[in-house]
Amino acid sequence: MDRAYRRGIELACKKANLPNSTFPAQCSYSLADALARQCTGEPSDLLS
Repeated sequence: MDRAYRRGIELACKKANLPNSTFPAQCSYSLADALARQCTGEPSDLLS
């Protein structure tokens, strides 16, 4: 999970031209939390 989070930050920063410090250093969700969330495919579902 940590590796995927870091890679996601790298990609987002590169695409949006943002510094890495824009994002928290550690993911605020555990792998179990992420897998337990039911997403319907709407981006707004990920923010709740």
